Formats: sequence, structure tokens, C-alpha cells
Amino acid sequence: DTNGDTPLHDAAGWGSAENVEALMNAGAEAKARNKRGETPWDYAQENRKLRDTTAYRALNEARLK
Repeated sequence: DTNGDTPLHDAAGWGSAENVEALMNAGAEAKARNKRGETPWDYAQENRKLRDTTAYRALNEARLK
């Protein structure tokens, strides 16, 4: 979008764990940065639906690689 957010940014911020996992399994880039330098992991921090999920852990691991 105009802020540089990818579908994975949006899913990490407001979507479900299933959305995040589907995008990552389809090859979405977990390290992608928007215009503010934020990754999907940064968005996931505020999404309570992702807490303690495989998707949350996968986003965290991806940012460390």
C-alpha cells in the first residue's frame, strides 16, 4: 500500500494466525520493511490474536535470521 505495508504486515497486525501462516507458507517475506522501517513482526506485537501461536513464533524467528 502507500505506506509500504505488505499483505503480511496487514495480517500480522489485524489478521488471524491462520492468515499469517498461509502467507508465510506461500512465500511472503517476513523481513519486508515498510516506509517506516517496520516488519510484520513489529505489527504482530500489538495483535493479541497472535500471542502464543505458531505464527507469532515464526515471525519472531524470521526477523532473527
